[in-house]
Amino acid sequence: MLAGIRHKTILVLGFVLLALVIACSPSDNDAVPTAVVTPAAAPSSSQPPWVLLASLPVEVSAVLAAGQLLENQQENALELRTFTGFGMPKPDNPEMLSPQWKFTVPAGTPALAPVTDYVVGISTVWSGDFSVWLSADVTESTVWEVEHVVDVQVKVGDSVEAGLPIATASDVFGNGVSALVELGLRSSVVNEEGQTLPAHYCPLLYVEEDAVSVIKAELSKIRMENFDRLTNLDILIPVNDPNGQSCWTELPIVESS
Repeated sequence: MLAGIRHKTILVLGFVLLALVIACSPSDNDAVPTAVVTPAAAPSSSQPPWVLLASLPVEVSAVLAAGQLLENQQENALELRTFTGFGMPKPDNPEMLSPQWKFTVPAGTPALAPVTDYVVGISTVWSGDFSVWLSADVTESTVWEVEHVVDVQVKVGDSVEAGLPIATASDVFGNGVSALVELGLRSSVVNEEGQTLPAHYCPLLYVEEDAVSVIKAELSKIRMENFDRLTNLDILIPVNDPNGQSCWTELPIVESS
């Protein structure tokens, strides 16, 4: 009789373990979107090695005002947007993903510090304007970058406060009345060949707790303005992008060597 009880106990335990395995198995709905670029392990969001995002790099009102400046001035729906999310594919080249947030604003709009941090670098980028790098540990290992700006008001070593002006949006890509500011979170990874490559992360994954609801609400206003304006222009919005997405992928985007 004791052997029978043991046998039943083992069977019950076996069914319990099987149920746990099934319950913990990932479903298709839980799968992380696959980036076309080389994936890398994202830093833990619980203890990220950098200061967290506290502000968008421009005032929301400026982005909302820019939409009317783009009508009949651009060639496709992407260029008519005033916001491009991290990882968004380019329409003419789906393998090219945006490594940063892109905001279109009226020319002359102030560019704001996204974090309270130190300026560790100011560099001229390929377009002839500037990128300001901010880092919490006074190094360039991991930085918040505010890119495509002019009239830079800070210098390396300065401490800046989130939400305050540090430069002016660059109109190098504009139509004479609009300008562009990009916000990125950049670190580096070592690939299988031992090469150190730049890696970009979606800013929305690393936001200060007190700023999460504000920044999400601001992005929602921008995306809805884009959706409404493009719909009124009879421009088709992709099915998987009804309002424009802040993070098309949560995977890092690693630049190729």
